[in-house]
Amino acid sequence: MFNGKIISCMILTLVFMVSFTFLAGLKAEAADPVHTVLTGETVESIAKTYDISAEQLMKTNGLPDEKLFAGQKLTIIQTAYTPSIYQWSERGKKIANYAKSFIGFKKTAGEETPEKGFDSSGLIHWVLSRQNVPVDRLTVDGFYKQGMDTDTPKTGDIIFFLEKDSLKVVTAGIYVGENQFVNSGYGAETVQVRSTTEDYFAKYQVAYKTYTPKGEHIVQSGETLNSISENYSISMSTIKSRNALRTDELMQGQYLQLYSNPLFPFYVNQEAAYDKAYDVIKYAYTLRGFTYVFGEKIQ
Repeated sequence: MFNGKIISCMILTLVFMVSFTFLAGLKAEAADPVHTVLTGETVESIAKTYDISAEQLMKTNGLPDEKLFAGQKLTIIQTAYTPSIYQWSERGKKIANYAKSFIGFKKTAGEETPEKGFDSSGLIHWVLSRQNVPVDRLTVDGFYKQGMDTDTPKTGDIIFFLEKDSLKVVTAGIYVGENQFVNSGYGAETVQVRSTTEDYFAKYQVAYKTYTPKGEHIVQSGETLNSISENYSISMSTIKSRNALRTDELMQGQYLQLYSNPLFPFYVNQEAAYDKAYDVIKYAYTLRGFTYVFGEKIQ
């Protein structure tokens, strides 16, 4: 009888050990599965397999359209997709998620497509251009010179690694948060998620750049309308007109539309009665992202 109790206790202990060791792992894995796209699969067929909507699958992975590539890795989230509160956070999340879908694709010098592979600058060009950020096909050094500096890196920004003495750009990737970035460069034969804490990257100086579509510019600390005008070779009067600015005063964090094709989803009505309202809309749009405090004025 005594031996039977000992055996029973041992069996129960073993069951608990197995449960905690394996079931928890299975639960974590099931919570966030990744599907590798096979030849012939479509957004609709994959969504049907996991009993989710095509829209859910596309939003979760930042897919700009329904075109898929064999080998692409799609994250499957069963719960409803929750968009970021702010437009630029949502944009950055889509850029990062889309970049991660190409993990495992081969690294190929001078290439920029899923079919042929990517080098580090080719991956950046493919992802940004597919996310409606109109960038030219540049080297990593070219992207570094074209981007807008940021001291507060966020998901979707581009991370650059520079030699500390010469400041030569060595490689770059798409930042996904928590010191991680998607890169198709040094030390690997495929696109991978890397970390700034790795020995290889820790020896370099790190810089972050923000890219915005269609000539948007986010006003940084110390910038003036004149300095922005000179940087983009666009007259101050043109910038003021495109953003309905009454004065030359700018606020840090304000968004400026620098080119003639506006982002905001409104249309110019040729009737004079709507002209003033249109200017109000344009100016209000430059202030998106400012903290809302009831009863307070913008400082």
